[in-house]
Amino acid sequence: MSVEELKKKVEERLDEIMPELEALSDDIFAHPELKFEEHHAKKVITELLEKHGMDVDHGVANLPTAFTAHVPGHKSNPRVGILSEYDALPEIGHACGHNLIGTSGVGAFLVLAAIADELDGSVALYGTPGEEGGGGKVTMLEADTFDGLDTVMMTHPIHADSMVDTPFLASTGLTLKFHGKPSHAAAAPEHGINAVDALVNTYVAVNGMRQRMPSDVNICGIIRHGGTAGNVIPDYAEMFYVVRADTWKKTQDAVDKILQIAEGSSAAIGATVESEMMKSQYAKFQFYTEDKQNDALKDVFRSNLDSLGIKVTPWNKNMGVGSTDFANVSLEIPGMHLMLKLDGTDSPPHTREFAEAAGSEHGRKWLREAILAMAYSTIDVLNGDQTLERIQKDFAAAAD
Repeated sequence: MSVEELKKKVEERLDEIMPELEALSDDIFAHPELKFEEHHAKKVITELLEKHGMDVDHGVANLPTAFTAHVPGHKSNPRVGILSEYDALPEIGHACGHNLIGTSGVGAFLVLAAIADELDGSVALYGTPGEEGGGGKVTMLEADTFDGLDTVMMTHPIHADSMVDTPFLASTGLTLKFHGKPSHAAAAPEHGINAVDALVNTYVAVNGMRQRMPSDVNICGIIRHGGTAGNVIPDYAEMFYVVRADTWKKTQDAVDKILQIAEGSSAAIGATVESEMMKSQYAKFQFYTEDKQNDALKDVFRSNLDSLGIKVTPWNKNMGVGSTDFANVSLEIPGMHLMLKLDGTDSPPHTREFAEAAGSEHGRKWLREAILAMAYSTIDVLNGDQTLERIQKDFAAAAD
């Protein structure tokens, strides 16, 4: 069967199961769950997979809400991995559209399962929890969950035009805990050491540092604790920074400078400070790396998006950039993190407006496009003329 005939088959299969996929997305949207708490989402996803006869492994990498799924009897090489995310954000729910990401992965996997006997290789689905700051994919990498894959892919909704070349920043989190000495704020202020002063001095100094930092370094801080009573000199204050840059080395350099400032600001008033790097309850280490892009995979997706009538725009700095644990995976396996336009909103992800679009009819239209883009591209990777060889060659060249 030709590549074009296979693509027609998956489109026909998608028409058959689309109502189930729309219901799945709506269900996940209506039950938002934070990182590593996605028990409902994992349950309804895996129940649908098992209903369609798929083999499902639960709790992989010692992550209770992670899973892998395979087509029974089909684990031959080469292998393509499709990644699904399904965690939500605090207070604003699925404002990053993970109900769509999770469901699109399921849909692409199921339509490809219908042509498994015709593929020159196999496809697997990976349920990857805790993307929003938890690094679930990092944990799964450490557990060798993705071993044996030749390519990985996923699709993310975006408010702007679709892009196949969006870069991702290295990212980590830094908690600073300042310790002082309590005292009565009016009767005996001279006996106290104000931890908030150390925090504020640090915050101001870090802001002043921005002018001598590379333009591709991004630092955002929040204050988590600043005292409990106005008549008591606070002996404890806490803040949290997210630090990003286009390379992990620049990220670490920025963290080191923040630590120097915090220590100096604390010592200047007699306070002390302790620091903690962001970490997961599961991962041995916790940071998101920059990504490695693959030109051959870009070409594959660009061609299939064009066949679907979807406009693809080259990324530029005005479009913004974020961080994801998919980037860590892309350093080990050739990968595509497609950014696909979600109609119905001009607001970026992590806003209530974006969440509304993700749970609307616009989200259902997006689902169909995302599923077909990944399914078509998987067919090209496995059955295309030397496509996988070009992908592997690009990956090796990017490592040099």
